[in-house]
Amino acid sequence: MRRVSFVRTPNRTVILISGLSIRRASSFSRQLRLLARGLSERGWDAVLAGRNPLTEDILESRECHEYPALSTGRIHGLLQRYEPRALVLLGYPDQFPFLERPWDAPVYLWAQFSSPPKDARLAHATLVPLTETTRAVLAAAGVDRMGPTIPHGVDTSLFCPRKVAKTAPLAANAPADAFTVGTVGANTTRKRFDALIRGFALFQRRHPEARLLIKTDRRSHSGGFDLDGLARSAGIPRGFRIVTGDLPAETLASFYASLDVYVHTAEWEGFGLPPVEAMSCGIPVATTPIQGPGETVPYRDYFIEPCRLAREGETVLRGAEPKAVAEAMEAACTDPRRRRILGRSGRREARRRYDYRKVARRWEVLISRRPGVP
Repeated sequence: MRRVSFVRTPNRTVILISGLSIRRASSFSRQLRLLARGLSERGWDAVLAGRNPLTEDILESRECHEYPALSTGRIHGLLQRYEPRALVLLGYPDQFPFLERPWDAPVYLWAQFSSPPKDARLAHATLVPLTETTRAVLAAAGVDRMGPTIPHGVDTSLFCPRKVAKTAPLAANAPADAFTVGTVGANTTRKRFDALIRGFALFQRRHPEARLLIKTDRRSHSGGFDLDGLARSAGIPRGFRIVTGDLPAETLASFYASLDVYVHTAEWEGFGLPPVEAMSCGIPVATTPIQGPGETVPYRDYFIEPCRLAREGETVLRGAEPKAVAEAMEAACTDPRRRRILGRSGRREARRRYDYRKVARRWEVLISRRPGVP
């Protein structure tokens, strides 16, 4: 009788944990859901979890179960229940108290650092940098457990070039030939919406029909700006529209497609997904030369320079000057041919490097390795 040997199929479950609520719309939840989708398409079973900021619960969304506190005991229970191949964390170290101890399953922190990490708990996790700048910061800090650089991803099939009428609701009722500038981001001081609005005011003096669209979470915020007040003080008479609230991905893609140029004035980013989404839609991007967007945009034509340099601890901030913002808008407005060329270049780059399927493939390669194998 021939002997039959049985080979145990490797576990293809991975737990993806957000430092924020997985049910609240945020860049963390959007990114982890997209990664879960990409891994699922490759035959993995992805379990989504995240901290509920109101109850400090951890929420697992595959079956919409709720887990109590994000604690060492609860993580141990998740490991026992799913026996995952790995834990992938997206957030900041202080959002994951269970990092204080090692675990049987490998733990990966999708990292965005602008200064050397000093948290001793990180010794129990492998850090996976989002950008090459983060990688350099971690290397300079002597981090030895570091994975490959894996960026955030975008669905390039959904975020793609499309025709959108300038008279659509998101386009501030602009005429068909109005030059439209736009941006996406939370209303925080980091995004430097003050420089964006003041720069647009300078630009609009030469192009009165130009429009500025801002997609954000709130019109006014103590940790950010009073956007309507800024527009009034800058002297923008018309053509200014603020879009708040959650937008379905399809509507957000149409928002990008309604623009002639996407302008990103943030003084710092861990990664900066909106510029990549705009690139994927074939929209040229003007950005400050910062960590994240300054690395992902494959051209320097619309870099917003010079910037005011400042430091916050060891983090370098690059503050956009309104005049430089206006000059970047002017360069985009006056050369439609260059806009088309850069739009195609950005689209190619988004498909080549940032498509979520390719990001999922890189994660699959990493978590499929045997523990301890570099």
